Order: sequence, then C-alpha cells, then structure tokens
Amino acid sequence: MEATAHRDLIGQGVALGLTCALVATSPACKSSDSMKGSGGQPATVTSAVGAPATGAAAPAAAGSAAAGSAAARPAPTPLEPDALAKALVARHVKPADVLLRQESSAVSWALVAAGHDATNDVNAMEVVRVRASETAALRIVPPAGSSSFADASYALEVRDLDGDGRADAAFTVAWTRELKTKDACKGCYRTVTEQATQLYVLSGGAPELRPAFTHLTAYTTQGESFPEGNDQAPPGPDDVAYEWSIEGKPPVLKLRRTKSQVAPNRWPSELDLASDPLVSAGAGKEVPLALD
Repeated sequence: MEATAHRDLIGQGVALGLTCALVATSPACKSSDSMKGSGGQPATVTSAVGAPATGAAAPAAAGSAAAGSAAARPAPTPLEPDALAKALVARHVKPADVLLRQESSAVSWALVAAGHDATNDVNAMEVVRVRASETAALRIVPPAGSSSFADASYALEVRDLDGDGRADAAFTVAWTRELKTKDACKGCYRTVTEQATQLYVLSGGAPELRPAFTHLTAYTTQGESFPEGNDQAPPGPDDVAYEWSIEGKPPVLKLRRTKSQVAPNRWPSELDLASDPLVSAGAGKEVPLALD
C-alpha cells in the first residue's frame, strides 16, 4: 500500500514568505558535483515557508555523508514507467497544474500548482516525490496578505547532494506581495510591491520531504503614491540579490551577496532586511546542509 507523507509549510509572518516575479538563474549541475544559481530581478510572485529557516541549517555531523554510504545501501526499487502520472492523478492534480517534472528509473519529482485565488493566481504549490516505497508531498504557500506566485518563475534540479545514493532536490519559486496604507487626503493611499525569488533545498532521504535550507536569492521593492495629487512619498526601492552554490560532500551551500541596495524609509510591514533569516545572510556565508 502506498504511504503518503505530506507536510504543510506555513509562513511565520513574512519571515518565510516569497515575493518575486522573475526566477533566479536555475541551478545548473547536470553532470558536476555542484549546484549554482544567482539572484534574478523579481517581477511578481509570492510564497511562504513554515519550518523556521534560520539562514543556517543544522551543521552536519562529521562524516555524516560518508562516501561509502551509498555502496552500503541496496539498490533502489525501480518505478513503474507511469508511477509519477498515477501519483499525480491520485492527488487530483490536473495536467495543466504540473509546472515541472524530473523523472528517473528510481525516483520522480514534480512541482505542481496546488491552489488558486479568486483571480486564478497560484497561491499554493506542492513538491511531489514518488518512490516505489512511498509518495511524499511538501506544500508551500506565499506570505500572508495580497500575495501570489509568479507565472513561469520556477526551476527544479534533482541530484544526490550528499552521496548517500538518494536524490535530493533544489528548486526556486518567485512570489509577489502588495502592501497598502491609507493617507489623510480623500481617496489617497500608497503601495509597496515586494517581489522575491526563493531557493529551497529538500532532503530526499527520509520518507517525508523536509526543507534542509531556504533563503531568498532576489528581493526588490517598488513604492507608489495614489492618486497623482498625493504628496505622501512612498518608501524607496530595495534591490538585494545573492549568488549561491552547493558544493562538496558533505554538502555546503555558499551564499554571496551581489546587490545590497536598501531604502532608508522602509515600512515596518516590509521584510526586515537586517534580521529576517530569509534574506539577511551576509557575503561569504557557508551553510552545512544536514540531509537525511
């Protein structure tokens, strides 16, 4: 009987949110031992995570991903040729909602749209992994407020990051959120649109999917005042971006900040660029990835 593991990631305030419309460069490591990506210029998107991402995953124990671990494991049970398709049908996923898929003989992954708002924008996603022993799904939602995921702003890369013979995954999604405040004059208001691209690294060993690490790779804001006669100035623009790579065994995620423009008059409701773990890691940050 197929066992299904499903965990919801619910954002804590904005701390685990997404806001972007332009996906960061997708990971490129088809035949190398590293995954790499860089911050994109957001356009419009939204997503939030639940497990508190402190910007640093728990350090991996010494030798936790020993090179010989894969050899000690029995070969994975092959999948039926249509295993992923059957699993998605069982989860009532429509073909149009399958955004990305990666299939192999032993494990298959898919990123699917799992919810829509009143305007038909995607407001929830799921990562689905299918193995012969179980199907697991991880749900991702945008931050609270007027937010949604960006169209066609996602990437998925699957590979064995820690050398244990089991596939892990890294993917990016983009989200956007609009903040609004009323001003004193009749009909006057200001808005700030947050846009971001968020990277997730998923551990692929355990029956349940879990995020080993998450962080924004791009974050921008744009403020406007309405109507034309409103003399209240909106917050200035922000532009923060990171290049990232996953290297070595045990794997280490390296972050390098490439853009650091921060407006002096930001709203308290915007993402806190100084302290929020999703975006506050400094240049040269190295995060050991603890993968099951």
